[in-house]
Amino acid sequence: AIDGRILKPGEEFSFNLATGNRTKEKGYQPAGAYRNGVLIEEPGGGVCQVSTTLFNAVLLSGMEVTERSPHFSPASYVPIGQDATVSYGDLDFQFINNFKNPVYIYTKYEPGAVTCWIIGAREDKPEESRVLLEYSGAIGFNTQEKVDPVQTEEKTVEYGHEGYNAGILQYARWADGRVYERSFPSYYDPVDTVITYNKDPKKAEAEKKAAA
Repeated sequence: AIDGRILKPGEEFSFNLATGNRTKEKGYQPAGAYRNGVLIEEPGGGVCQVSTTLFNAVLLSGMEVTERSPHFSPASYVPIGQDATVSYGDLDFQFINNFKNPVYIYTKYEPGAVTCWIIGAREDKPEESRVLLEYSGAIGFNTQEKVDPVQTEEKTVEYGHEGYNAGILQYARWADGRVYERSFPSYYDPVDTVITYNKDPKKAEAEKKAAA
């Protein structure tokens, strides 16, 4: 859907506009996706691996990103802070061609790998471009206990994880001395561990002692 797109100078690219709604009818297969922090299965799940790969190509090209959002937790397939999530009708990934000449988006898929290239005029290519980690810190999580009398198991545990606060820097320098820098902050929510009992553990312990 995004392969072969040509952006004229000053033109903005929208990932969601390029793909449209990612539906089964269009050939998108069901796969894991997160909605409100919950893992579900829906057509087009995993498409963020494509938007993330394109985001990194754009960072290295020196073009200007106009909309980008991090996932609710760091993506396993890129360094922290270098992900770009999309959700049709909600979160988009957008960038603008701020060069003098058109650019061409070329993508390739092969088993286990997605690759994106930004192809353009030599005069628009930075002499040096990098993505640097500016900061990264863990955010602690808590443990919650609750009672669900409907639950059949005596005890269940949903394990949480730390959150992170991170920032990356897009850096590009051209042969004529121009430099472009842009910081991208990312906040990844911590998720608490939740322990659920089918009866109040204190009452259950008291009943055991009384029975003994």
